[in-house]
Amino acid sequence: PVSLHQQDKSMEESGEDQLSPPDQEDCRERIEQVLKRIKEHLLRLLIQETVGKVKKHLQGTRTLVVLLNASGYKWDETAKALQDLGCSSMAVVVTTNYKQRANEFCYGTEPIVYSSIEYYHETALQLTNRVDHFFVKMFIHALFANPMRSREELDKLNNSLVFGEFAETNGYRMIKFSYNDLPREYKACLLYLAIFHKREKIDRTRLIGRWVAEGLITRQDWPSSVSQAEHCFEVLAALWLVLPSDVDAAGKASEHQATELREIGQLWQLRVLGVVIYDRKAQLENLLQGISDLNESLRSLSIEIKPPPSRQTATPPDVSAAGAISAHCKNTPKLLESLRISGVTMYGSLHQLFTRGCNKLAKVTLHSTFLYQDDMESLAHLHNLRGLRLRHVTLHTGGKLIIDTNGFQNLKYLAVEGGGITDINFKPGEAPKLEKIIWLVNGMESLSGINYLPKLKEIVFNNGVRLPHQIEQAIEDHPNYIDSNCEWQVSASTAP
Repeated sequence: PVSLHQQDKSMEESGEDQLSPPDQEDCRERIEQVLKRIKEHLLRLLIQETVGKVKKHLQGTRTLVVLLNASGYKWDETAKALQDLGCSSMAVVVTTNYKQRANEFCYGTEPIVYSSIEYYHETALQLTNRVDHFFVKMFIHALFANPMRSREELDKLNNSLVFGEFAETNGYRMIKFSYNDLPREYKACLLYLAIFHKREKIDRTRLIGRWVAEGLITRQDWPSSVSQAEHCFEVLAALWLVLPSDVDAAGKASEHQATELREIGQLWQLRVLGVVIYDRKAQLENLLQGISDLNESLRSLSIEIKPPPSRQTATPPDVSAAGAISAHCKNTPKLLESLRISGVTMYGSLHQLFTRGCNKLAKVTLHSTFLYQDDMESLAHLHNLRGLRLRHVTLHTGGKLIIDTNGFQNLKYLAVEGGGITDINFKPGEAPKLEKIIWLVNGMESLSGINYLPKLKEIVFNNGVRLPHQIEQAIEDHPNYIDSNCEWQVSASTAP
């Protein structure tokens, strides 16, 4: 007789009880199918049991069913499910906060609108006809978002209103009323919308991403920053400062339109503004108008201009178009101290526009732009300019940077990076207070006129760059030069 253990061992050795890989895969699929059928069967039993219990309570009754905040439902599926309840008669009420979803659910019939906002709007219009509809709608949205207004706040708003010929300005006063309630971050996000054209549709997801990427809303990590930006969007929509123009299946506004922001710049003393725009006339006009409105407060301005997707490369400025675009910035920022412009617009020279009348400008950075002689002269006559940085700029003189403007009287720092600038020439009387030159360019050819710079202390080149003999000689001939290690000192006669 053979034991069971011996039989199992012999079968293992012969491989009779082992399944081939295809057999194992087929067996697994069959098991999954059986489990799926069991789950479906159990679900049907559960539904039948639930429907049976509900039927006992609803048998022969007249029933009202209310679906609150319906989202993602289809009427066909809903009606079929309700028919199985066996009611003698039934009414179904579906509620939603979005009119578009209500129209889709009602099969072409007009939905009944029951909105507290609409009710108060109509009541307010009946009480007074002295203000326009825009103001009243804004006011009702502000009350809806924050009903706990103090008597002092409302009295202050009421006293600021005007009637008669100038009543249309009340809309801007109402925007200011809502704006003042916003947290600082949310104010910056609202002001950011000024770069878009009036009534331009703006994608919600893209806008939220730009708010976070621009640093307008910052938290510990990206997900929490995005979550806070989402909340900011909802707050602006609740106050009617942005208008939903398209609602997705989840009931969220996927696109919105900005309300009139032409005078929003006057509402907050914004000090720092950084934007990225396409080289489009409408965006540029809106941006310049917003900057003009901030002329009493703006201290730091950064503008990056990208060519539109339809145009792969930058287009040189059109001199004839410069006057038209500059008309949108009637008031240049009086207190501007730092200016950074990256990119080129075909509608004129932005750095010339902002250097006009900006007497406090101390630091200018120009990146990937064109620089003509009149641009250099406008920079040279900025009396408070301390630092000038030129990164990959294209000069009208090719690779030669000739500083001959009878200016730059207080310049202390000059940086030239890239752009193929191989020659730098200082004329007598230029930049008498210049202390440091940074020249990060390969293929340098000549450096002349530095003997006219009595306070020069340091020159920085690329690591490992081989200096031409002329440049080495110019450095050695400077009175502040000490040794071959390019160490400098200021002599007693020129020390400040």
